[in-house]
Amino acid sequence: MDSRTCSCIRSTYDLLVEDISPTIMIVHDLSDWVLDEEGFVLPDILPVMVMTPSGEVRELELVPGGAQVVRREDIGTMCDGIYTFTSVVCGTRYETSRLFGGNIQCSLDRTRIKFPEKDLSEIEMNLAIAKSSAKAGAIDEAEELLGIIEKQLRALSCDICKC
Repeated sequence: MDSRTCSCIRSTYDLLVEDISPTIMIVHDLSDWVLDEEGFVLPDILPVMVMTPSGEVRELELVPGGAQVVRREDIGTMCDGIYTFTSVVCGTRYETSRLFGGNIQCSLDRTRIKFPEKDLSEIEMNLAIAKSSAKAGAIDEAEELLGIIEKQLRALSCDICKC
């Protein structure tokens, strides 16, 4: 088999997930691909299975090394929580988890506008830690922090944007 027909990830399968709104995320493929100078080619698409916080699984097609707008209808739901992304490349299964917090971010933005004097730094810090925890695979810690964030927002009498 010609090696130019193979596309492989060197070592790092990495996706950046941006919370754009309660119904939109952007997924960037930042994986460490084995490139042309080594006799391999970047594939046209990267099939990715996405498991939502509710356990539903949907397939996305990402552009390797690129960004993809993902809407609620693409994956069936867009609730805050942990999303697990899985791909099989060159016979190797890669998996990573990311936290989507579009509804929380919407709530923070609304609170910031409605109550500009409110200090939201603790909630923002908890959200950043929850995202880091999900990326590091500490799913229980990330989910626990999500619950704390929701309680903190309710304590501010904030309308939590719903999925």
